[in-house]
Amino acid sequence: LMTVEESPHWHQMLQQYLTPFPGSITSVRADRVVTTRDGDPVVHYDIDHKRSWDFVYVDGPSNRVEDLSPELKKRAAELDSGLRLPNVDVELMWANDVWPKMIVIDGRRSTVSRLMLKSQGRYDVFLKSSYVTLARGELPDYELHHTVMVRRS
Repeated sequence: LMTVEESPHWHQMLQQYLTPFPGSITSVRADRVVTTRDGDPVVHYDIDHKRSWDFVYVDGPSNRVEDLSPELKKRAAELDSGLRLPNVDVELMWANDVWPKMIVIDGRRSTVSRLMLKSQGRYDVFLKSSYVTLARGELPDYELHHTVMVRRS
């Protein structure tokens, strides 16, 4: 198991919790990279995207837009009304022919939308329940579920 943390503070805190598992869990501190792909502002970790994984949980790095140029902020607003950048770590893995068996994504709508478009139909997608209720015009329960993508056999 490997975890990736952007924050030096949280990375240091995590080290304390990993001591009972020597050699089982690796924690890496990696910088946040903001760039563009296909003309869209995106975010990812500065990590090796060629390493193969069966399971990937996407909950970072920070997807804030405060430090973007006005042009990229405008484009981010067009992509996601919450002004959050999509995470492309999984997309960068796919570009290196790494197709995890399962991908779990926290509440990052822009990441879910982008991965659904870029997955080449290789995954079954089980949307976070609040996305479904919002589409129906119902009030979402923000405590329920993450989006899950399962690679098709």
